[in-house]
Amino acid sequence: MKKLFIFLISTSFCLFFISIYNVSSASTTGVCTEILKGGVFDKHDTLTSEDKFNQVINLISSNEYSSWDKAQNSKLELGIDLIDVIDASLGGSTNQQNFEERRKEFKNLSYSQVSLKYLLISRVEVASRNITNAFVRCVDITTQKGGFAAWIEPSSNRRSFVVNAKNVVLGGGNNFTINKLMILPSEGVSCSIDSFPYEVQGDISIACQKPVSDTVQVSMDTNVGDLSGVDVRGYNDAFYQLQSTVNRLANNGSLVASNTVAFFKSERCPDGWDTYSDADGRYIVATNKSGKLGGTVGLALSNLENRPTGNHQHELKAKTRVRANYTPGGGGDIDWYDHTYKTSNPIAQKGMSFKDGTNAPYIQLLACIKK
Repeated sequence: MKKLFIFLISTSFCLFFISIYNVSSASTTGVCTEILKGGVFDKHDTLTSEDKFNQVINLISSNEYSSWDKAQNSKLELGIDLIDVIDASLGGSTNQQNFEERRKEFKNLSYSQVSLKYLLISRVEVASRNITNAFVRCVDITTQKGGFAAWIEPSSNRRSFVVNAKNVVLGGGNNFTINKLMILPSEGVSCSIDSFPYEVQGDISIACQKPVSDTVQVSMDTNVGDLSGVDVRGYNDAFYQLQSTVNRLANNGSLVASNTVAFFKSERCPDGWDTYSDADGRYIVATNKSGKLGGTVGLALSNLENRPTGNHQHELKAKTRVRANYTPGGGGDIDWYDHTYKTSNPIAQKGMSFKDGTNAPYIQLLACIKK
């Protein structure tokens, strides 16, 4: 995985922003802005370890994280445990009594004093991956040029959220139908649109309210794509907000490309997939440039068939001669004809035996193709 780095900061704290990933203002609205919040996104790994060290120094030196309580909450708010960063850099253990003293000591550190340990930088990079993945996925969805996409935009108060969906078809015809919107558990949940099917012209945002402490699961079924089982977490699950962010963004109509073939250990294909019967009883081989896509060779295996291999035939083309019926002009008395001989499996000689070939070991799974 590439080394990526993000700071999430509250609106009351202002940190400079390095514009490495060029995204338009429209692209970073909604959930992307919520994820990024004016931080640093180092997609191309252009920040050095010293750059990252200086960023953390600025963060810990700010008034926003000058108190023990705020530093304790930094893992939830930033995805970076500032107390752990201090301990990794200084050694020892930070507690409420010595926090201010150790914070001052950390602020006076130079990069050369911690660079040999690499502990500080590794703490930051590992802690930031969930945020980074969420931001990348968000940009992919909101800047998508064609097809269907759907995503959830949660609010900071965890009481409300917005279900977004759009369908982009080059040349027009981007209307679609929401067949149903399901939110479970449904008790205490209300949305701005609650009557389905609902016709949409291009894009839609549905505002919803839920109990602040509860986590709900959102699913939406449309005629062009689905949003399946996305968690919108309440305060009771706040600690897992960053992991949930990746999960929220992992469902959209184009996440799995059409015609993708996959194998499932189930009796039927999942929703949005069809049985790929062409693969039944066959091994899968990657085609070459001039190969016929989807082409098949030979007879497919039947259920649990252990077809012998290694027993086979050869064709031998040769000339055979027969006595001539007519020999004009003093010719020879032999005629030559083409003849093909077919070999058979060898016959065991006295004191010898032959073992039938066996098929390669295999497992049977259900092959499905994405609609």
